[in-house]
Amino acid sequence: MPASPPRRWPITLALAALLLAYWVLELRALAVVPRAYEDEPWTASTSWTLATRGVFGTPLQGGLFGSARHYFGFMPLYPVLQAGMFRLAGLGLWQARLTSVFLGLLVLALTFALGRRLFGAPVGLLAVATLLLAHTAGQTIYRPTGILLVDFARFARYDIAVPVFGLSACLALGRAGPPAGRRAAGRAALAGALGGLAGLAHVYGWFWLAALGAALLHFGRRSRSSRWAVQTIGALTLGAGVVLLPYGLYVLRHWSDWLGQVSLYRDRLAPFDPGWYAHNLLTEAQRYGPGLGSDWRGWLRPGLWLMLLAGLPAAVALARQAGRRLPLAAYAWGLWLLPGLLALLVSSKVANYLLLYWPLAALAVAWGLSAAWRLAGVRSWPWLRGLLVVGCAWAAWEGAGLWRQLDQAAAHTTPYAAYTHRLRAAVAAASSVARPSVLGLHTYWFGFSDLPYTSWYYPVVRAGFPPAGAAVPITDTLAALAPQVVLVDVRTRAWLAAGPDGPTVEAWLARDYALTGGVNDATYGRTDVYARRAGDPP
Repeated sequence: MPASPPRRWPITLALAALLLAYWVLELRALAVVPRAYEDEPWTASTSWTLATRGVFGTPLQGGLFGSARHYFGFMPLYPVLQAGMFRLAGLGLWQARLTSVFLGLLVLALTFALGRRLFGAPVGLLAVATLLLAHTAGQTIYRPTGILLVDFARFARYDIAVPVFGLSACLALGRAGPPAGRRAAGRAALAGALGGLAGLAHVYGWFWLAALGAALLHFGRRSRSSRWAVQTIGALTLGAGVVLLPYGLYVLRHWSDWLGQVSLYRDRLAPFDPGWYAHNLLTEAQRYGPGLGSDWRGWLRPGLWLMLLAGLPAAVALARQAGRRLPLAAYAWGLWLLPGLLALLVSSKVANYLLLYWPLAALAVAWGLSAAWRLAGVRSWPWLRGLLVVGCAWAAWEGAGLWRQLDQAAAHTTPYAAYTHRLRAAVAAASSVARPSVLGLHTYWFGFSDLPYTSWYYPVVRAGFPPAGAAVPITDTLAALAPQVVLVDVRTRAWLAAGPDGPTVEAWLARDYALTGGVNDATYGRTDVYARRAGDPP
């Protein structure tokens, strides 16, 4: 009798349990923990403007370089998705973060799908568990668990969208192997389109196109099929071009404003300076280091050691096998090229960007653990299997414990809506105008989205930090704005104390405004509310 096929229901059930656990975990206190990060209202302001007015702009920058009509400070894909969420569920920090939670769920499902195709369903399942339980980073006020996917899927930021389309591109490319033909070209074009979408989520998402192109070239040379390589690379480029062309035309239409807005980030890019590349490589450790601290106990993380001891050897072994199958070539090139390009070309060393390749790293860890388990069986090394069981159980126990800490963090964190409600009440008490214009840090925009609200970022940038063309004295910008209410929170107060324009702004406040009150909070600190003095011109 033929052998019966392996049962799939245990893995399917385990995967469903992990995805459900993720969903329940991420929805718990979603609008409370972590406390609002300044980029979240910024991104959401463009989404809300798009959802309500059909314009991809932000009201927070005072129209700087046309930003109220078209904003180029980040790529448009995530705000477009978030705008759809706002149309369905309304505006709020919870709704904004729910977009990321959905995308995180897709990352987990796509990681499993890629792992099942490359290495089998058990490895895909183990990779999902690694993403949900491996404690690899330090815990901060914005990373309450230290589990990267769990923490960053709670942010209303665009980073989480990049692996969704990168993994999808890798899966699409998987069956485009020789011989050449329309089907192979079609799959390569689809992969190119998905890679282009990854780039529309964040500019570093375009690294996926480099990885996929390198995989096609490598596999074409190994299979001695130059015609196939030329055809598929051309199709990959065409697919990416079709997706990127509309945005490129949009940029060209507003070229001068694009140049102005991008110039605000010019300190992050110096492609003609060899020292810039060297500095990027030498400082890349900063992306991985935050939260480790000087305490040696920061290194006693089983999840971190699983990533190092299982993931790195597995990555080397998988790179050696990349020429055997196209899906494996695409995966291996992504596993090595993505972090390399991130280190070489991205000078902003923030941990959020690790999501670019983190699912690929989790698959390497899962494959490495599986290979070690098989090796222990072949060599009759029960001690190795015992170590693997203990290590994985320890990592899972630690990760589950960190999940529980979300509830503890929520108990000591002021809900964002509650804080902005108090702040809104203080603003209403300070002004006799029904809809006063407000100047404040953009972190609190969700609570003031129906008012003319401008970020402190606008006068600071115009004053030349960072340079934005001809510097405009900060008091000139403040006088032109003439806000009826000014909010000075902890971060703004620190800037005033340390910045060169601080005394000038303090004098402007003392002359034209009166301190009418404020809000004290254990999470967000003290925010003072200043109202324009009676009789002053608007």
